[in-house]
Amino acid sequence: GQFETGSSTTEVFEATARLQNISGYGHARYEGFLYSSSGGEPGALVATFDSTPVLAEGAGVANVSFFSTLGITLDPNTCYWFGVRNILGSYLGWEMTTSDYDYSTDGWTIDDDAMSSSSSAGNSWYNGSGNGRSFKFSIEGNPVPAPGALALLGTGGLIATRRRRV
Repeated sequence: GQFETGSSTTEVFEATARLQNISGYGHARYEGFLYSSSGGEPGALVATFDSTPVLAEGAGVANVSFFSTLGITLDPNTCYWFGVRNILGSYLGWEMTTSDYDYSTDGWTIDDDAMSSSSSAGNSWYNGSGNGRSFKFSIEGNPVPAPGALALLGTGGLIATRRRRV
């Protein structure tokens, strides 16, 4: 699914998708990805999440979370795509919603666009948001302070330390 960041550089540590595994397809192990946006569809690979969560066969629908231990830095006011691939098993069910265009208080938006890929390389995308529906997912990130703000914070800490010693 497509999303756009707010006005701050952000470190992403977690993304969650509503995925489904039904009986008859075995266990499912997933990989999560972030792509740049190119002409309204996923472009170049930006990052792969570290974790590869598993859903048991017949587990039904569940929140599946992907983590990045070091964080993935995303630029402000930029469109990205979150993608999921099943690397074990032969079924990937991603729950859909009819909700259009969600946004956060930090200025992030999740668009109602969804793309699917028929290849593991992600190079043959097609519109996956049939019937006005889009994939359910969330992205968790933390704003990265500007370098000047960190310098001021460090200076303030030194002054406070000196005052305590007097």
